[in-house]
Amino acid sequence: MATNNQLRIERQVLLFELDRRCFFADCNHRVFIGLTKPEAMEYRGFECSACLRWNDDNLIRKDVPEWWEEIQANRDQAVH
Repeated sequence: MATNNQLRIERQVLLFELDRRCFFADCNHRVFIGLTKPEAMEYRGFECSACLRWNDDNLIRKDVPEWWEEIQANRDQAVH
């Protein structure tokens, strides 16, 4: 009896790449953040890869100009 040992990897297309700096003055490490569209809808910050501290952050129109209206609409729906 043969078994089918296939490994399936789910893939999502990265749509956004953010270039940020850790907000803590004693770190200021440059952090690159890749987001899929669903992740962008939920984005509220990042953990610095150097100091491991959380940085509250939000997307701005310049980060995602082509998806800005959709992301804002999704956030407005989540609030209500």
